[in-house]
Amino acid sequence: MAELLTVLHEEPFVAVEPAAGAGLIGRFSGVADNFQLHTLLMDEIPPASRVSPAVAATARGDGPQTLDETVTGAWNLYTYAALRDGTLPEATEPGEHWIWNEGTPLDIPKVDEHRVVLLGPPAYRRTWNAVRTFEPLRAELDARTLDDDEAAAWLHRISVRADSQRAS
Repeated sequence: MAELLTVLHEEPFVAVEPAAGAGLIGRFSGVADNFQLHTLLMDEIPPASRVSPAVAATARGDGPQTLDETVTGAWNLYTYAALRDGTLPEATEPGEHWIWNEGTPLDIPKVDEHRVVLLGPPAYRRTWNAVRTFEPLRAELDARTLDDDEAAAWLHRISVRADSQRAS
């Protein structure tokens, strides 16, 4: 029950892949863990879905709670504090600013009231089972793709916050 109470509703977020200058902005609801968030982001961030329709349906609550399918992570997830000069660090070993899939969206720090997820190349091959923690709980990303100018503005805003945090 305690885990269920940490699930956020209509939580503002931004997810940006600095190397590609691509990302999403919007709100998410019903996301129980970062495995599920990672899966949903892989389905939504252009250029195309990185998961099967069945895996996306399971993550959203439209499919069965568990599939006999393995998901392979597309990125290493970082908090905003990892950004330096508009780039992410080399992901060769675990870093203090990693967002762990085993965590929850509640663990992700905010910038300007948005949970910020930065997407970088995977440090290693991460896999997980296609499963949803709470069977009846629907998850939703109500988001739109950032245009190039918006992505650049968010990366600047995030970089300023990260620099400010390091200076204090």
